[in-house]
Amino acid sequence: MSVLTDWRRDTVLSQSLIREWNEWQNDQAHEQQTGKNMLTYKAIYKYLDEGVHAEVLDFPGALTCGADLENARRLLADALAEMAETSLLHGEPLPTPDPACTDPDADLEEPIHLLLTAASRVRVAPLNTFYEAT
Repeated sequence: MSVLTDWRRDTVLSQSLIREWNEWQNDQAHEQQTGKNMLTYKAIYKYLDEGVHAEVLDFPGALTCGADLENARRLLADALAEMAETSLLHGEPLPTPDPACTDPDADLEEPIHLLLTAASRVRVAPLNTFYEAT
């Protein structure tokens, strides 16, 4: 092959990869807009003398207490993310949101959103490591 042919082949491959990347990004943006990668649970808050109790009704274990409502909301979002990550790391499915769940003793109910993103862990081998097929 000539250098020009190699360049054209590499350019076509690069353009193809760029096109695939752009399509993937468009798909991700569409999923975010349509909520396919987001779960919406129900958060409740109860005002106590000591602060604000916060809990995700349809995600067992996601609860906290904050000094005020703003603090409780922030802590609850962190608790929900941590509980979701822990569940997934243990191979457990995430609870299905239940829009019908409610707590009659709650002072405030509102949706809380869990944004799902994919990640991978990559381990890089040292450059001087070689593997031979046996």
